[in-house]
Amino acid sequence: MRKAWRKVICALLATSLFSLTGCSLIGEGGGLANDGEDTPSGKDPLIPVLPTIPDAPEEEVVVLPEKLDFTPGAVVEQYGYRNFASMKEKGEMYCYFYLDLHRACVALTADKTITPTKHLAQNGDGETEEIDLYIVKTLDFGKYDITVDEALAIWKTFRMDYPEFYWIDNQVSYGGKTLNLQIVPDYALGSVRTQLQTRIEAKANQCFSYLSADMTSTEMALTIYDYVITSLYYAYKTDENGQKLVDEYGKEIPEDAVWAHNIIGLAENGKGVCETYAKSFEYLCSLIGIEAITVGGLAGRTKEEVGGHAWNVVKLDGVWYCVDSTWGDQSTLYRDWFGTSAVEFEKTHTPDMETLGFGKEWQYKLPTLSEKALAPVRMQEGKDKGKMYGCIDYAFAEITDEQGEYTITLLPDTTVTTAKGTKLHHYTYSFATGALPKAKKITFVGERNGIVPISMRTESAVTLWSDIYLMDIAWTYPSLVKNGYDVEKSVFSSYDEER
Repeated sequence: MRKAWRKVICALLATSLFSLTGCSLIGEGGGLANDGEDTPSGKDPLIPVLPTIPDAPEEEVVVLPEKLDFTPGAVVEQYGYRNFASMKEKGEMYCYFYLDLHRACVALTADKTITPTKHLAQNGDGETEEIDLYIVKTLDFGKYDITVDEALAIWKTFRMDYPEFYWIDNQVSYGGKTLNLQIVPDYALGSVRTQLQTRIEAKANQCFSYLSADMTSTEMALTIYDYVITSLYYAYKTDENGQKLVDEYGKEIPEDAVWAHNIIGLAENGKGVCETYAKSFEYLCSLIGIEAITVGGLAGRTKEEVGGHAWNVVKLDGVWYCVDSTWGDQSTLYRDWFGTSAVEFEKTHTPDMETLGFGKEWQYKLPTLSEKALAPVRMQEGKDKGKMYGCIDYAFAEITDEQGEYTITLLPDTTVTTAKGTKLHHYTYSFATGALPKAKKITFVGERNGIVPISMRTESAVTLWSDIYLMDIAWTYPSLVKNGYDVEKSVFSSYDEER
């Protein structure tokens, strides 16, 4: 994100969305990967202990439109607006100012060019100079009896809710009881915005082509996650020869150009920093009716790595899950950061909190996040296509034919990864069901091409009612019981011999 603008006009304030100078990345060893081996204590420290598995949430059907509608969403559909509406004290006034921001943005038609106007400002040394401001509209927040800090919090929330208004400057100025909604100079020309909108729509339609009506909401969101990751590279600053620049510690410097912090990074350049990843995921989800929000905060595995970062939370079947597509973009595509459990996610991610008070650092209270991680699987009965479930336990709940033959594919491909030949990072699948469902046969299919098997484990003894077949999966377990009798490890000897 661009450095905070330090000039002031009257009480001129400059701020950026997350006050970032860069975004947090993890190296090749990130995620929840492991080699499937147990420690002497019998517990793999890299595998989180899952809580008791709740009943599968009621599936919500996402109805895909015949074609995408690029009209900005109604304010009442936005998480930030609803948050303001829920506030008992002054919430209605906050909503009025939010609506003013929305009207001003919608009124900026594609053919309208914003010209700069001259203003007197003070620099950091207290000296007065004349500067250019690209003002879309000057908004009066005083008529709603709200403070400057409250107006700034609403302005920031609005920008988070609407990634399609990519052109809103991350600098804002105010004087007295008015706030200037400003446009990034790069996007001031109507012809430029028209051209960029065409590219945004082309990219969104390309993503849309990977979706189909028979997908679950989890599969749609996972497809978008895969699409964002496979369509982007992380952007770094480079010299005139295209060589990456490094700081005094030898660390590569994230790109600070404005396009690298909004959806234009995806639409035009195919690269960006964490904000591009997060805003692109939110925007593409919103186009098909899946609610996702962008979260700003700090992230890193160690104190030395912690830095400003942006990620998402997404609502699937009524449950909110954590998503970090930036961290998912490694040499192989990491699924660990799609639907990560709240406990695991919060070990490395700390969101900005509303407890800081209103102002440029304020962020609304986040929804309650799932304690259960998603680990999508695809289950088929016989030769049908089957469908994707959020985890093994949810798939088990759908097994109803005691004479049926089921195949459960771990780490399933999406239409994106299939089309692009993307390699997926393997990780451990866990399930907590105490008794496997009754079926004639259940086959688990693991890593494609037999490269490094996925490891799968149970949390406790499991009663087997079905014949279990493993295909390229390393199975670890405390004990296995079939109809009350211990099952010898030789049941899995065919797999061991192949290894």
